[in-house]
Amino acid sequence: MLLGYTTHSAGQMLNEADYKTEVSNLHTNMLVLDHTVKASNELGIPSEWMTPLQNNYHQLVKGGYGTDSPERIFEIISHQQ
Repeated sequence: MLLGYTTHSAGQMLNEADYKTEVSNLHTNMLVLDHTVKASNELGIPSEWMTPLQNNYHQLVKGGYGTDSPERIFEIISHQQ
């Protein structure tokens, strides 16, 4: 999930604060993360470390940013510090 954050285009997206995407978006990534946490819990695999990211994804999707690129997550993270 985090691989996309290391590309040149991701850096450009962050610099320009333009999070439009026609590929993997926040809503899709949120669903994957929810499934991963659920499956981990069912298998007894610790998943607490994913909770902050999961909460951020839910906050962004609820805020109407579900169709944006996952790079938008950095806006929330930068405001939490």
